[in-house]
Amino acid sequence: MSETGKVNHSFDEDSNWFIRQMSSRKRVLPTFAHACRTVTDRTEKDLDKLIENHARDKTFDEQGRLESYVVEEGFAKRHAILQRAFDDFAIFSVSLPKMAAVSVVSLFDAFLSRTLRNVYKAKPEILNSCTRQITFTELMEFGSIENAREFIIDKEIETLLRDSHIAQFEWLSKRLDVKLTNLPSWKDFIELTERRNLLVHADGRASTHYIETCKKYDIKIDPSISPGSRLIITPEYYTNACNCVAEIGLKLAQVLWRKLIPSELEDAEGSYIEICYDLLIQHDYKLAEKMLSLSVEKAFKKVNAESSFYMTMNLAIAFKGQEKSKELKQLLDTIDFSALSSKFKLANFVLTDQYDDAATLMRKIGNSEEVSEVNYTEWPLFRWFRKTDQFKMAFKDIYGRDFVIVKGPLIFDDSEDSDGLAPTRPDTNSPLN
Repeated sequence: MSETGKVNHSFDEDSNWFIRQMSSRKRVLPTFAHACRTVTDRTEKDLDKLIENHARDKTFDEQGRLESYVVEEGFAKRHAILQRAFDDFAIFSVSLPKMAAVSVVSLFDAFLSRTLRNVYKAKPEILNSCTRQITFTELMEFGSIENAREFIIDKEIETLLRDSHIAQFEWLSKRLDVKLTNLPSWKDFIELTERRNLLVHADGRASTHYIETCKKYDIKIDPSISPGSRLIITPEYYTNACNCVAEIGLKLAQVLWRKLIPSELEDAEGSYIEICYDLLIQHDYKLAEKMLSLSVEKAFKKVNAESSFYMTMNLAIAFKGQEKSKELKQLLDTIDFSALSSKFKLANFVLTDQYDDAATLMRKIGNSEEVSEVNYTEWPLFRWFRKTDQFKMAFKDIYGRDFVIVKGPLIFDDSEDSDGLAPTRPDTNSPLN
């Protein structure tokens, strides 16, 4: 607690650190995996070429696969080097997805550690029930009660992080009187953390405990999996794992921040909207939907009605980005746009592909602060509209010049459909942050 009575926490900074770390893991792994496979294939071709040209006494199995051969004299060293290189790259190619999956869970653990520290700062009385003891000598070495307190917090966090993830959430739920296991990705999170333990300790082979845990929590797994079965990390599984952990971690931070420091609702909401905005900028619509689904829950408090509309519009953008037409229509049908300002009416026209009406409203809004030139250029809302003739003509009528898309060097998952706009942080005056 600071001298002003304000809690010195870092919920916002830690959440942004977490999502940047997660984005890096999710976005870059496929590139490294592809590069690793390319090198492996190249090494295998070099090895096959050497065998083809400088090996004799070849034998093949019934499927026509090479079983054995003798390398000509003078090429044994070259063969050994290529064989070792191929083995190393092949092993790493298989191991890379496993290591990445382990890294994702480790990242959550690091974020949970930071979040727990914020919890202790916001609610220091939690330590009142702590039974950990320190000697008088240790206390003297700390030099102050505050240093001793920090030592105890470190030990409490270390102890909790050694426990299972299920136990960790049970501890948080009990101590803070919040329900945390009803999140949509909770079951996926349990399965992932159990699989992580097997990747680290059992070379990724299923155990009886893993199978029983999945049954206990009604987690669907391949029925063919039995003790000893190897659990594969597919690209789809890895992406879902990243989204699952990001959702669980960020929602956890939001729930605890709002619960422990209700006076900072506006700050918490601003952090939440900014993170979701950045996800939309990156075209990460699936994760954005998972995050924004929290905003439609009745228990999720909003600063005001306008901020509620902003979040609803962002959820609508996430639906549109995934071509979820049914969900998009159902969401927009819950809003009476006739009673809202022009910026929200414009959003509705754009989201429902009513581009002629959108262009007409653009001209009516004109060169005003309600929807600015920067907004038209940067908002994810206008991603699809920007490509139309209606938008380009209206933009020229308003600003007296052609709208030009600036191609950037950024790589998007759906780059072939990208508008090439460089992502920026939302401006505080943007009505659809």
